[in-house]
Amino acid sequence: DGSASSPASGDWRGLHLNASLDDGNTQIVFCNFRFGGSDYVLDLDSCSPSIINNQFELCTYGIRLRNDSSPNIYSNNFQVNSWQPIEKTIQAEPNFSANTLSNDNVPALGIRGESIGQDMTMRQWDFAGYSNITQVLTAGTLTVQLGATLTIEPGVILKLMSQSYTPYAANISVYGGLQADASQGDPIIFTSIRDDSVGNPADTNSDGSATMPGTGNWGRIYYDEVSDDGVNLMRNVQLRYGYSSTSDQGMVWMSSAAPTFIDCTFESAGHCLGILGASAPVLTDCTFDNATSTPVRMSLISNPVFSGTIFGPGNGYNALGIHGETLAQNATIKRRDMAQVENIPYVLLG
Repeated sequence: DGSASSPASGDWRGLHLNASLDDGNTQIVFCNFRFGGSDYVLDLDSCSPSIINNQFELCTYGIRLRNDSSPNIYSNNFQVNSWQPIEKTIQAEPNFSANTLSNDNVPALGIRGESIGQDMTMRQWDFAGYSNITQVLTAGTLTVQLGATLTIEPGVILKLMSQSYTPYAANISVYGGLQADASQGDPIIFTSIRDDSVGNPADTNSDGSATMPGTGNWGRIYYDEVSDDGVNLMRNVQLRYGYSSTSDQGMVWMSSAAPTFIDCTFESAGHCLGILGASAPVLTDCTFDNATSTPVRMSLISNPVFSGTIFGPGNGYNALGIHGETLAQNATIKRRDMAQVENIPYVLLG
């Protein structure tokens, strides 16, 4: 057709390699992949070939690693691709060495949102010259099933975004255990992909200052009543720019659960924390700021324990929010001395 049409990323889909692959006899070497990856150029499902000295250029997505895929990915160049060059499950353990990124729109490691049914660890990764490269949640909700525990290593920075911005994901649901135990000097951070103040690289969506982070950029972390209270811990964790609604729930919310939060910072959400049902979380030395409404939204049948709490100056109301609901049992509005306030006020929320 002469010059009537031009090539574009995603013109073709990709190559799918499955679990029956002979890993030891499979090498993908010195290939030039262009204008592909409307799904992923290379989609590995429980297999581990060697992928060496290839060029991924002007594609939509690069390589996806499903399940326990653990390939050798060496000396590849990812250039001018639309989204993240690599997406992996938490379980996948690739070997990275000497890869490079050049003008990719999302120079980050994609972490595939999926349902986790066994103990796993989300850890730091070094990739393409970036030490502890920024990680972004993709594809869908990350769900920790009953009986499983997800451990997040200190220093991990996970960026999220509403799924209306393909291919990102916005939510984490915990029916098992979530242990995020970090240190003050090496915190774990959950934030918006538009937040250029943290990460390596910090400008994860490569748009300079064209977009700014804001309340509601991503969704929620949810603890269900069957989740493992003895395991659920956040220590030295920073959470910002989550769920924007002021009519229900919160950026972190729970239903009849009792996780522990120590030295955590909650910022920039409709409500930073939602304590619903018979929840009994323990919060020690946590800071809440820039909530649109009250920093905490709580049911009257809940029984949270607050110690050393700080409410910053940017909250809509420096008060505790009472969740509007129908009570079918006796409840008490307790006097609480907290957040530098003696007998802190309550606000009845719709």
